[in-house]
Amino acid sequence: MTSPFERKFVNIMIKLKYKLAIDDCNMSPDIVVSFRTAIGKALRDLFLFNKNNRYNGDYSFCRGDCENIIVDEDLKSCFKVSSVRRKREFDHELLFTVTFNNVSTQIPDPKDGNVELLTSDVIAQILLFNQGSLTPESQARVMQYQSNTGLTAVGICGDGTSWVDPQCVLCQAGSAGTSGNCLQCGPDTYQDAAGQTTCKPCPENTFHNVNGAANNKSCEDFCTKNPLYCNNGGRCVTTGRRTAMCNCYDDNEGDRCQSKKEPQSTLPVILGAAIGGGGGLLVLILVMVGLYKCLSTKGPRSEKRYAPEHMDYDNYGPVFYDNPVGSLGRIPAIGYPTAGHQIKETSFDHGSQNGAYQWSSHEGRAGWDMYEGQGPQTRWET
Repeated sequence: MTSPFERKFVNIMIKLKYKLAIDDCNMSPDIVVSFRTAIGKALRDLFLFNKNNRYNGDYSFCRGDCENIIVDEDLKSCFKVSSVRRKREFDHELLFTVTFNNVSTQIPDPKDGNVELLTSDVIAQILLFNQGSLTPESQARVMQYQSNTGLTAVGICGDGTSWVDPQCVLCQAGSAGTSGNCLQCGPDTYQDAAGQTTCKPCPENTFHNVNGAANNKSCEDFCTKNPLYCNNGGRCVTTGRRTAMCNCYDDNEGDRCQSKKEPQSTLPVILGAAIGGGGGLLVLILVMVGLYKCLSTKGPRSEKRYAPEHMDYDNYGPVFYDNPVGSLGRIPAIGYPTAGHQIKETSFDHGSQNGAYQWSSHEGRAGWDMYEGQGPQTRWET
């Protein structure tokens, strides 16, 4: 008679050790696949036979044709055990992991009144009493079964839980997972609650390098964790989880303010200011001169001008000379009239006795009276 219990389902794993007759552990993929296939067939044949003959109930160690038995090689475990190579010597060892997926933790034994047995114990007994069947016939010349080790049972648990023999438990703070597999939270993440499927990220622009963080206290910004990141008193500014920039003082430069700035000459600035100021002054002077001329041409003139009738001298143009005696300004020097010129009947006095010249007409002749000293001297032109 069986005792009532809560049935649980687990994955049972066991490691099988084999010796190999190979040159080295750098085997080709084809050879590795051939080993895996041969061992898987030998195991399924063995356990299918035991299922059919004794453990054929609803909760056996394998289902159907025992397709739930999976074999994987652990190539990292391969190593050489003998330094002398002889013909057909098994000089290397290799571990294979065998998994019985999704089986009940307990299995009824019909031949013993359906007594519930631990499934892991039944599997271990079958392997112990049938070691000769664990060497594949097709690989007998290069492979030989040695022993088994590390039989464990891992419960099939839901998301946010994992197997802790003999039951599934919630993933603890600092971890999370799915399909019954809880994993520690990695760098830059944390989890402060139990039974979660994912970890939380650190706040923006913060980070940490620990595993299994159960809170965000370890999340810090880059500048806080690296107070000496900037040299020469530069100010550190965080720009990302693991990045920052430095604000340097005036006499330092570089991505971390690690170098001094090269001194720069102020001569170009001084020259530029001088040139700019001189140009502005020149423009101002030109504007003032232009205004002065403009205003001067529009105002009254002090210089006496001569009427056009006084300057009718035929083909000669008027030329002006300074008056050395009087204060009448400039006076005209007139070229002599040409032949045929009509002499005016009247004369005019340009200025006074103090003038340099005086126009006169006498007996049909005309000319200039030139005053030198106290009296006039007349020059006539016929």
